[in-house]
Amino acid sequence: MRRPRGFTLIEVLIAIGIFALIGLVAAALLTRTLEARSLLSERADRLQDLQRGLQRFDRDALQYAQRPIRDSFGDTQPALVLGPDGALEYTVHGWRNPLQLPRSELQRVRWSLSEDGDLVREFWNVLDRAQDSAPRRQTVLSAVSAFEVEIIDGQGGSSRQWPREASSLPTAEATVPGESPASGVRADEVPIALRMSLDLAPFDRIERLLLLGEAIEPEEDRMEQNPSVAPDAGTGAGEAADDAG
Repeated sequence: MRRPRGFTLIEVLIAIGIFALIGLVAAALLTRTLEARSLLSERADRLQDLQRGLQRFDRDALQYAQRPIRDSFGDTQPALVLGPDGALEYTVHGWRNPLQLPRSELQRVRWSLSEDGDLVREFWNVLDRAQDSAPRRQTVLSAVSAFEVEIIDGQGGSSRQWPREASSLPTAEATVPGESPASGVRADEVPIALRMSLDLAPFDRIERLLLLGEAIEPEEDRMEQNPSVAPDAGTGAGEAADDAG
């Protein structure tokens, strides 16, 4: 009777090598799968943070209020200020008051980029500040490499500082649509919209063009101030304004 023949040493080594190779390939695939899952999860979280931050910024812009304030020194500040450092400060509507506290529903906010690369939203509990009025700080986005804002006026011009210096304003007697020349309100002195751009990894540059809330004049107000514009002007100024609103 013939004895069963076992595996030789070479066959065992070959089998071990094949199993080792399969294990290495499986480990590499598993590692890449886990890395891809982690990357997708991180990007999804980053995208959610970005969406929340942009929604907050959009809401502030759409709730813009033409309400100047007094700073801690008692000096009057315009309703909207864009400083040379890129910080945007303005007054907004919509500060909810569910407890009916004796305060305004207007709020002063400031958007800026910190030295650490954080996009920060600050707000004050009062409009007209006292010496001890300090803002509260909220970090909206982190790891932001650039944050820039441009203000667009009633003539379509843009500026990275607001209010403009008097020497930089044109001399043309242009007024805001619907305003009489006697009112003294120039179209290049009124903020109509803002353009915001920020650089944020991994999404590169993101831009937003937003109309400012109270700068959008209702159709009925324009009709009352300018009766020569017919309501059924077709594709004229009235319908264009509705599309923009």
